[in-house]
Formats: sequence, C-alpha cells, structure tokens
Amino acid sequence: MGSVETPRQVIQIGVFAAREGWLLTHPSVQGRFEVREDALAAARRLAHLESWRGRQVDMLVQEALDAEVASFDPRA
Repeated sequence: MGSVETPRQVIQIGVFAAREGWLLTHPSVQGRFEVREDALAAARRLAHLESWRGRQVDMLVQEALDAEVASFDPRA
C-alpha cells in the first residue's frame, strides 16, 4: 500500500495599501504600518514562522507605485 500524503494547510499573508499606511493580513494577526518595508518585514517573519510549523505560505503584496497585487516569495 502506498503512502497517502495529507495536504498541507495553506496560510495566506498579504500586504496591502491602506488609507494611511500599509495593512498586514494573516489569519491570526492583522497590523497597520506606516512604511511598506516594515509591513513586508513583518510578513516575512510570519511566513518563516508558518513554514517552520510545516504550513505552505501564499503571500500577496501590493506594489507601492501602481497598486498591482503580486505573489511574493517570502524566502527571497
């Protein structure tokens, strides 16, 4: 009998522009930051923690200039 892989839970983390500053979204944590780089740093830390816990991370980040949302590799 072959082994059955259980699907890994996917955690979605996002960094989006807000009326004043940047919003970090996570299933358990939300935060507001004045500077985009601070929000990205916090999102990377959360992504690292979730990966350490064995979860897959899907991270979306809104660009500062053109407001496009792009997938982001937290390991980069």
